[in-house]
Amino acid sequence: MKTITINLEEPVVDAITEYAQRTGRSTDDVVAEAVEHFRLTRWRPRHSLRDFKPLNLQLKHPDAWKVDDILDEMINHDRD
Repeated sequence: MKTITINLEEPVVDAITEYAQRTGRSTDDVVAEAVEHFRLTRWRPRHSLRDFKPLNLQLKHPDAWKVDDILDEMINHDRD
């Protein structure tokens, strides 16, 4: 493990300390767990567009999807 120093507002430190005492843990453990949770849930690896596979939309007929129809829907959508 590596030690780091961070600056937090007093209410945040108080909440961390209270939670640590209530759960019988150290503040270090609580902060480390919070940072790890943030890392796992919020940080997403960046991918290259080359990593994405093309989608197969399985259109039944070549005329089933026309750009003109889509553009017309986009333009007139707010008018309905």
